[in-house]
Amino acid sequence: MTKKDAIARHLSTIYHTHYHTHLADPIVLKDIYIANNDVTCVFTEPPGSTVIPELTPAIESTLFECDWVDSVQIQVQSANRKPTEMAPYLDQVTQVIAVSSCKGGVGKSTIALNLATALHMNGAQVGVLDADIHGPSLPTIIQPTDMGATLSEDAIPTFINNGIRLMSYGYVQPQANQPAILRGPIASNVLKQLAFKTDWGHLDYLIIDCPPGTGDILLTISQDIQLSGALIVTTPHALAYADVVKGIEMFKKVKVPILGIIENMSYFICDHCDERHYVYGQGGLQRLANDNQIDRWYSLPISKELAHYAQKQLPFLMQLDASHPLRTAMKKIANDCVWQLADAEAGAVMRVAADNDGGCLTVTHDTVWTIPYESLRARCTCAYCVDEMTQAPQWDPASLDPAIIIASVKSVGHYGQAIEWLEHGSRHASLYTNTVLQEWRS
Repeated sequence: MTKKDAIARHLSTIYHTHYHTHLADPIVLKDIYIANNDVTCVFTEPPGSTVIPELTPAIESTLFECDWVDSVQIQVQSANRKPTEMAPYLDQVTQVIAVSSCKGGVGKSTIALNLATALHMNGAQVGVLDADIHGPSLPTIIQPTDMGATLSEDAIPTFINNGIRLMSYGYVQPQANQPAILRGPIASNVLKQLAFKTDWGHLDYLIIDCPPGTGDILLTISQDIQLSGALIVTTPHALAYADVVKGIEMFKKVKVPILGIIENMSYFICDHCDERHYVYGQGGLQRLANDNQIDRWYSLPISKELAHYAQKQLPFLMQLDASHPLRTAMKKIANDCVWQLADAEAGAVMRVAADNDGGCLTVTHDTVWTIPYESLRARCTCAYCVDEMTQAPQWDPASLDPAIIIASVKSVGHYGQAIEWLEHGSRHASLYTNTVLQEWRS
């Protein structure tokens, strides 16, 4: 048995909790290097995972059972991930996570920054986009210490703090202390500029701090940005729960996976008795999660340290001890999000392509099927083709242009496809949900 074989045999005794296999499996173990009895093990995991770092003591302990091993070094390389298919300046972003709640004042911005910080501390490249144009919160809790670089005159450079890329309307608006008095469509356009014109560079995760409600901006986010998942934030109040349910339903309608629910300010720990006190009661979070088929839920305490923290040049988590409960909790939430996204099926994304020569739309989603143009055109549900009040068809299939073609196809979030037809010398726009397109699947 060679020395490399001996190391692999010892690694096979340790189980990887998320890959569901041992550490010597090629899925986990990339390579073993041995030089002068110094051993280096290189493992591969999604960026931001804490599994291998947490297993490091066990790895070192079992490898030192080989009496010839002088030293052990553990290295973790990020698993290859395909970036999302989005606008040019987002094309190097792999995953996009929305931190959202329909209720204001629940601590979304703080949790969004803490999540980004935890992912960054776990080794991932992270950015934060403050999507609240009317009341941006990011400048209140973190100040940039550096600026990112960009080679394009059209791009907006990111702001940077301790390696975390930041963008907020509060950083760029002419009068930072003045309210942004903007109508909905204008605010949505401002958001698009901040999202699509910012030079984010390579990011493993972009965290979007969403505004309250389910209005224009959140709809823009869910339609124009390929969200990988959403993390829902609430507080332990019945009113907050009622509003949060609306946000959960919105994400379900647009087919955005919900990664978990965080009940912020769930309890406080007494300075004198060290017990948890649930001022607003407990049990509501689990019922909320169960009622909405959400597998993961988390409770975070009221923290005096966080409430009084005023050092805007350093993210709050970075100055906490490694064993601090809040730092531990946020790193667990971050790790759970990482693995939920990593475990998502590769075939979850629907891809469509127009074949104007053959007169059919080709759809790929685990398998491949085609939809004839005439059948697809007849299913348009726009206001011109279907009466909005009665839902009665208003388009006559007999009027179909025999030379009809598709000018463009564009994904709308995770839930639909926008198709622009060229017919009878004019353009017509249709929106089809992915569920509708799957009805032709044989």
